[in-house]
Amino acid sequence: MKKLITFLLAIGVLFAFQACDSFLDVNTDPNAATEVPGDVLFPTVQANMAARTIESGPGGLFFSQLWGPRGSTGVFLEPDRYQISEFTTGNTWSGMYGTVLRNITIMIEQAEEATPPNNNAAAQGKILAASVYYMLTTLFEDIPFSQANNPEFENPEFDSQRDALFGIIELAQEGIDQLDFEEDVFVGVVDGDLIYGGDLQNWARFGRSLQLKAYMLLRNGGENVDSQITTLLQGDLIRQNSQNAKIPFFDNDDNANMKWNLMNLFSGGDNVWWAGGAALVDLMNEYEDPRRATFLYPLTDSDPPAYAGALPGTTGGVNRAVVSAVHLNVLQRDWPERLITSSEVVLQEAEFYHRTGNTGAARQAFEDGVRLSMGFFNGKDGEIPAATQDAFIAQLLADYDSRDNAGQLRMIHEQQYIDLFERGQDGWTQWRRTKVPELTMPQNAVLGDFIRRYNYPPAERNSNPNTPAPVSGDTPMWFE
Repeated sequence: MKKLITFLLAIGVLFAFQACDSFLDVNTDPNAATEVPGDVLFPTVQANMAARTIESGPGGLFFSQLWGPRGSTGVFLEPDRYQISEFTTGNTWSGMYGTVLRNITIMIEQAEEATPPNNNAAAQGKILAASVYYMLTTLFEDIPFSQANNPEFENPEFDSQRDALFGIIELAQEGIDQLDFEEDVFVGVVDGDLIYGGDLQNWARFGRSLQLKAYMLLRNGGENVDSQITTLLQGDLIRQNSQNAKIPFFDNDDNANMKWNLMNLFSGGDNVWWAGGAALVDLMNEYEDPRRATFLYPLTDSDPPAYAGALPGTTGGVNRAVVSAVHLNVLQRDWPERLITSSEVVLQEAEFYHRTGNTGAARQAFEDGVRLSMGFFNGKDGEIPAATQDAFIAQLLADYDSRDNAGQLRMIHEQQYIDLFERGQDGWTQWRRTKVPELTMPQNAVLGDFIRRYNYPPAERNSNPNTPAPVSGDTPMWFE
């Protein structure tokens, strides 16, 4: 079965790159399937999602200054200075709308029109589609949502980010409500479900955890959603690392992680491409965070081990005596594309409790979230010894207890930022939402302020008259 899934994953990636070259119409895709079983179509959809990360992922890592490019990487120096290629925005737009969402729509339609209806397959599709729309709105702000992938609307209108976020919550809820846990024989996508292997409880957790992320952006934008968040936190969310929503890659060259492939093809498997960003490394140095040795290589010949980050807008140098390269612990061939993790969820829970005055629950969730972040590596390369984890938690909590409310909230935000170390888009969204930590404008940046958005690709602007007019890339999004 693994051979079948990996083969399908390769087919999915192939589809993704074919789609990039052909069109940018969000409601029509000549490469999209028309009638394909869910167990075949679903891994193709997930593979296309993962295929986009080599383009949009590093950009978010640079924009949030979690990572920085190293000396030989001129190709990454441009996005580090906010020069965004139209290929990046175009490929992301077409890949997500023209291939991923279109194929999910077909999967949902076929599942609901089947006799009897395959409600669980439709539910899986809706929850994953909500996740894709979340990604798109945090990249572009206003997006086609209510009219997207509907042939009745040749030129779909763009929903405001506020409306899109509420729509994402509703779509995820439709999926959760459609899950049928009482089936005597499972009906849904099992073999083709690379994320959860057909585990419906985890799909429900995925949907609720995605709703939490959307609600936190809505709250940030001024919406009164505290009662909805409170109710959500009383339910079953992703709170264990075994429940993380992630798209796997595999331990073979054809279906390997995209960043690993880049290293394998062009640098002999060595990371000459990426270093830790100065904002991240300085923050981790402040706390003597034991995750430094998991995330990064120490500077060569440093005793005790020392770490330094790349300054934004600079090449940072290839020599590991200058900057700390990102460790191969997180650049492995089978490193997954993590969509939502338990540490992310629990640290957002800590933030919400703190903001609403439940200080005891906030402190406990803060501790639990950091433990989950470090514990993700238990049994993996880069594992942090249990005693080291305990000592770090004790030190962190002592510092937390010594601070006032504003200082405690800042510590929660700092740990949220560190936790998203290799998740570029979520790290970028996290910084735009909290503005923690303080960043430094990149040298030779082409914008006057920190980048906040992608602009719509030219092909979409040319084909759809409803596309909003371009704005400067440093214009804050609504949720900010």
